Parts: sequence; structure tokens; C-alpha cells
Amino acid sequence: MKANLLLVDDDQLFLMLNKQQAIFANFHPNPITFLKAPLALEWLIEHDKKQDKTLILLDINMPDMNGWEFMDAINKLSLHAEILVVLVSSSTDPLDIERSKHYKQVVAYIEKPMRQPAFAYLKELEALQSFF
Repeated sequence: MKANLLLVDDDQLFLMLNKQQAIFANFHPNPITFLKAPLALEWLIEHDKKQDKTLILLDINMPDMNGWEFMDAINKLSLHAEILVVLVSSSTDPLDIERSKHYKQVVAYIEKPMRQPAFAYLKELEALQSFF
């Protein structure tokens, strides 16, 4: 894979399951995990290179910094890397799904937990073709 894969979720169990599923689905060999969104934001800033591509699987409902605050933060930064986001949430609230469409980086909204078909779906998305 040409891109970094970041998994951001405050639930250790979902984080571990999503990492295992990503590896098992041959989606990415080495996902980087974060239990707190601010730590993922720091990583993005520290590893920002123009040629880099990063796909983030992001939970919405988290303490400290939720997914929406994280999205607002990356939009305020002048990052050089190409960043795309898949929102992964247990929320099926239509307002969350609609809100996700307001962020240019969001390419999909997937319900937790992610399984093999979700990763297969992501591999087929046109927006992610340059990431593989």
C-alpha cells in the first residue's frame, strides 16, 4: 500500500478488531492506532510530507476530541499530505451521516464494527484508488 492507515477510536476493543480486520483483508499491512484523536493529530503534523497519503478510519463519539472536532482541526491546518477519512461509528443518526458530507476529506461512513465486506467496499471506492 502506498498510504498510511490510521485507526482512531477511544474503544480499545474496536481499535484492535479494526486493525486485525484491516490486516486480514489485505487492506493494509501495518495500521497505526490511536486511542485519542489529539495523538493522531500530532502524528499527522509530525509526519506531514507532500508526497504522503494517509487514510484515517475515524470514530465520531470520543472524549477529549470527537471526530467532528478532529475534522475541523485538520481543516484548519496547512497540511501537505493527502488525507482522506472514513468515519466509522456506531451512530446511525441521519444527522451524523448528513454532517459527514460537509467535509471534503470524508469518502465513506461505515457502521461499527468493520468487517471484511467493508474493507472490500473501501478498496473499490474511486476516491481511494490512488491509495492502493
